[in-house]
Amino acid sequence: MTEIRMKEIENILVETFLFSDVSPLTVEKQTPFFSECAFISYSVDTIIQSAEAPITGIAVIADGTAGVLSDSSDNGILLRTLGKGQIFGAASLYSGNNRYETVIRALSEVRVLLIPEKTVKRLISSNSLLSENYIRFLSARICFLNQKISAFTAGSAEAKLAVYLSELPRDEAGVISLHVSYSALAESLGMGRASLYRALDKLENNGTLRRDGKRLVLLDEAELSAVFRK
Repeated sequence: MTEIRMKEIENILVETFLFSDVSPLTVEKQTPFFSECAFISYSVDTIIQSAEAPITGIAVIADGTAGVLSDSSDNGILLRTLGKGQIFGAASLYSGNNRYETVIRALSEVRVLLIPEKTVKRLISSNSLLSENYIRFLSARICFLNQKISAFTAGSAEAKLAVYLSELPRDEAGVISLHVSYSALAESLGMGRASLYRALDKLENNGTLRRDGKRLVLLDEAELSAVFRK
């Protein structure tokens, strides 16, 4: 492996949760693993991961943007986006199965750095700091998912909407562009259109966002988070 390729892998991994406060190069010297990592490229609109084609291991977005969708159909709801340095696959590493209910699709030309499952498990078992980082990541995910579950099961329509909007991409001006109709969005959130519009009105009236058709300008992200964390 060339020094350039090793440096690229190091620069990508150092930004991930797994190598927080741990040098990838130091780990490589102690437990060689760089040679087991692989770069995989995907063209626009290509399915990167689905129930039928799972990726086993931890995948890091090296370049480009990918979308996490509710399903692979044309009406699939965009749940969140993954940009450079963000990962997927970590939460299911020890789940016992590789079935994914969501779909990951390339929203642009995407290049992924894949650390195979066996490699990740070997690294975690041989390095206590990596193990702690992995546990810390899972704990944070559990806390966040519990908040989302509470919002969706016992929360108001406003809370459900806030959870959904909190993970959608926005541009530098804070603009969130919805790629589905409000009817489809209401159905995916398990509410009627009237309830969705009332929730949007509340978020607009309290200064959280401004609505412009299917463009939502996020004015106060802290308030948006507070809606479903109450």
